[in-house]
Order: sequence, then structure tokens, then C-alpha cells
Amino acid sequence: MDALTTNSGTFQKILEGAAGPPPRPRPLGGRDPRKDLGEREQEIAIGVFVWAFRFSWASPNSSLMSSFLSSGREVAKGLMKYQPDIIISVHPLMQHVPLRILRAKGLLKKIVFTTVVTDLCTCHPTWFHKLVTRCYCPSTEVAKRALNAGLQPSQIKVYGLPVRPSFVKPVRPKDVLRRELGMDEDLPAVLLTGGGEGMGPIETTAQELGNTLYDENLEEPIGQILVICGRNKRLYNRLQSIDWKIPVQVKGFVNRMEECMGACDCIITKAGSGTIAEAMIRGLPIILNDYIAGQVSWDFLKKNLFLVYVKAY
Repeated sequence: MDALTTNSGTFQKILEGAAGPPPRPRPLGGRDPRKDLGEREQEIAIGVFVWAFRFSWASPNSSLMSSFLSSGREVAKGLMKYQPDIIISVHPLMQHVPLRILRAKGLLKKIVFTTVVTDLCTCHPTWFHKLVTRCYCPSTEVAKRALNAGLQPSQIKVYGLPVRPSFVKPVRPKDVLRRELGMDEDLPAVLLTGGGEGMGPIETTAQELGNTLYDENLEEPIGQILVICGRNKRLYNRLQSIDWKIPVQVKGFVNRMEECMGACDCIITKAGSGTIAEAMIRGLPIILNDYIAGQVSWDFLKKNLFLVYVKAY
């Protein structure tokens, strides 16, 4: 709380009523997704619902996985074309297909196969395969799941989540970053993001913040927002068209997220593992407004993060 109540308690309004019972995990947060998402984003939303179904019902031995394995011809072509010395998988559906091909080709002992799990805790069983050379886990919870899936302790290494090297380099002064991003140099700033696809209740949250961070008595803003829309162009256009009462900078997909974090005082985001890790490295207080079932566990977040607030609008 102390980290968020500096600057004369500006963020107290944001946090009022935010702490409460854990939210029910859902693929998308906020209001009716049909009102928030464009055509492309609706396709993404459908994919998320499919993922939620597969997380609940699929397993490495299920008919769903068998169907996926039958479509591995392109993977086989790629392996034969490039003939790699090492394979690094960072996707839950890319263990069983390539390993099955390597075994069929007699290449298991010639090519090193490693899995880097990028889900923080409640990961899907398809992340794990007994034939991997190494499985790098971001937490002890994931390592336990790997053991339960049949991997040997010698195959499992707990190394944390991979992040870009730029996040561990010294950050430039906040006022410099704010000038470059077109932000006010003095007002406390909230970073609002929904990942690379700009998903979740971003528009609703931004509008609520726009009202919360404007002092009606003083008739002036007491905070500002930096919104990252990712590839969600419809969201970007909608937010750009709003006549805000406070300073709001709306960005699309950015390649320098570490600088956006360095320019702000807290972040509001869905509970993506990568964003959580990056924000913690930067020492940025985190407010979670949504999460996707299967990527994170609410109990894990409460136990391991120093500050988590959730508020559904």
C-alpha cells in the first residue's frame, strides 16, 4: 500500500474497494466481450475459450492430443530441413509432436530437446514429456507438476521466467522517459495494459480511471494514464477518440515495455506471467484486473506477490 499512496495519496482512490475475494477465473474480463472486441479480437476470444476447454479436458493421452499429433507433418519437414543441434520449446503443444518425430527418426540421442515453461504455476500437462533433455521451470510449483508428470529430478531445473535483458539494465530517469512518451512530467501515472493482443477490460478500466483521477472540486487531474493497446487497433482507435479530462497517452504495440514501466508508478494488467515478472523486476506495484485460467493461480499470486489487488468493473 505504501508504494501506491505516495504523491499525496493519489492512488488511494484506485485501491478503494479493490481488495476482496478472489475473482472467478474467466477467459475475458469486463463487460460483454461482443461490446469490447472487434472481429479479430473475437476470434482471439474464441481461441481463449477453446484453450480453457482443453486445459480442463485435454491431456497428453486424450483424443484431442492424438488429433493434434496427426498434424505434425510440417514440424517433421522443418526438423529435417534445419537439422538443429538443440530444440527449445516455449509452447505447451510443442513437446509431444517434435519428440515423437525425433524418436521415429532415431534422433533422440543426437538432438538436445529442452522445454522452457512460461506459465507461472498452474500449467497444462502437455508442457511435460518424459523424453526431454531438460525442463526449465519458473517456480517450484511447476517443478512439482513436472515430477508428477513423470520427469526425473535430473531433468528439471528451476530458473524463473525468461525476460528480455533490457529489464535488468538501469532505467533512465522517469522525467526523461515521460517526455519521450508525451506524458506529464509531474502527475502520478498508471500503466494500463492487456498483453500483446490488448485483451481484457482495458477500455472500461481506462474510463473508470479517467473519472477517478480527476478532482471535481479542484477541476484538475490528479493523475494520468499510459495505455498500451498492443495489436488491438480497434481498442486503440476507440481510446484515441475519447475526450479525456486527464492526460492520457494511448500506444499500440510497443517494443520498449521496460521504458513504459519506468515512466509509471503502478501497473494495471491481466495476470500474464511475463508481465508480472517484468513489473516485479522493475519494482512496479501491480494491480490485476483479470486472469486466464491455466496460466496463473490466485492462491499462488496472493502467497508470492507483495501486492495484488483485483477489481472487476
